[in-house]
Amino acid sequence: MASRKQWTFWALLFASLLLSSCVLRAAAAVDDDDVYEDDEEEVDLPPMEEEVTAPPERVQPQTITMYPEGLPGVETVFVFPNNVQRQVPAGAPVDLLVGLANNGDSSITVKMIAGYLSYSRDYSQVIQNFTQFPFDTTVEPGEQHSFAYTFATHKLLQPHEFGFTAAVYYESDGAVHSNVFYNGTVEVVEPSGILSGENAFLALLALALLSLLGYWAYSQVQKLTKKKGGRRKVVETGTRSDASDNEWLKGTSADPRRRSSGTIKVTKKKE
Repeated sequence: MASRKQWTFWALLFASLLLSSCVLRAAAAVDDDDVYEDDEEEVDLPPMEEEVTAPPERVQPQTITMYPEGLPGVETVFVFPNNVQRQVPAGAPVDLLVGLANNGDSSITVKMIAGYLSYSRDYSQVIQNFTQFPFDTTVEPGEQHSFAYTFATHKLLQPHEFGFTAAVYYESDGAVHSNVFYNGTVEVVEPSGILSGENAFLALLALALLSLLGYWAYSQVQKLTKKKGGRRKVVETGTRSDASDNEWLKGTSADPRRRSSGTIKVTKKKE
């Protein structure tokens, strides 16, 4: 009886988890329909004569919701190499190429590139700050330069559309300036591979439900087996004669075996 109650408890628990997963998926789908579209136009990167500067060692992330004003004549463009859809696999590194052109009158020194993830409908609500990439590259007036930036979301982040903001920080004449080169949305998707977090949860849930179904089928078979084995056999009595009980009648006219032989002797009396 206790085992049956335990199985019932686990069944209700797994059903609740499955229902919660369905509710979360429905809420995410409704939220996707309300997300506004990004009005930012895509700009192709101009040909860069300089080599792309690879990011050096990373530093700890910091909140970057406030940006210094940019210098006139400093322009930035970006591109996601081999990722036109701007899909970000959860937990996987994503490469971003930033192009900077100094069309101003003074030289600038690029210090770092940093970005953060936010809610798509409220960019002030920061979800995750990405690691900053420090640089120390000087770009003279009339020069162009490219910078590589790599970021990765948390591996447990659910597939959804999020806001993404990234900026390049530089110094000129002792003052700090910045250019926000991306301020739009990116789509976080499941990482490639079979054993993702959600797939593993669904597989475990399916295995538990199959085990519960197997236990129920086994219990039903056991009940049917007990019912068939518990029926009493009906034994007829009084229809058969026991030979041992009639042993004392052997040789007499009352012997039932003589009656069953079917031969009757008739003796005629002499007149």
